[in-house]
Amino acid sequence: MDKTILDLSSLLIAGGGLFAVLTKFAVPPLNATYWNENTYALKRDQIDHVMAWLFTGMAGIGILVQFTKLGILYDLPERSYGTATYITVFILGFLVMIIILLLVLKIGHWFAKRRWFPEIVESQRPSYQDAKFIIEHGGWREDQWEQRESFQ
Repeated sequence: MDKTILDLSSLLIAGGGLFAVLTKFAVPPLNATYWNENTYALKRDQIDHVMAWLFTGMAGIGILVQFTKLGILYDLPERSYGTATYITVFILGFLVMIIILLLVLKIGHWFAKRRWFPEIVESQRPSYQDAKFIIEHGGWREDQWEQRESFQ
């Protein structure tokens, strides 16, 4: 291990985290609208919030690796290997970072779903109550129920 390998590692880790945060590549687009509250917007915002924290943390780990190299492991040699070794380390590190990004993406969606799913269910409760009333009262809405005689 030398300083160049740590530089490559911190570049890959921080770069992966910053790429994910800045491009918002894990957040679904908003393609639907509603008259009242848009449940897709609520879901998108929750996913965006969780992913921003996770990938910002990932970028922070990259910065921590760089700090460790500069502050603690300052006596490491600058370059101990040939160029081919560093290219190999970079390519392997890049592939590992893709796998880590996908894994963090799955974990982030799992955490986000634990946040947005109860909120969406709760926001739909009035619609469920309206549908229940309509089913129980022969197709009449609650605002029509008292005046049903005048409609017939």
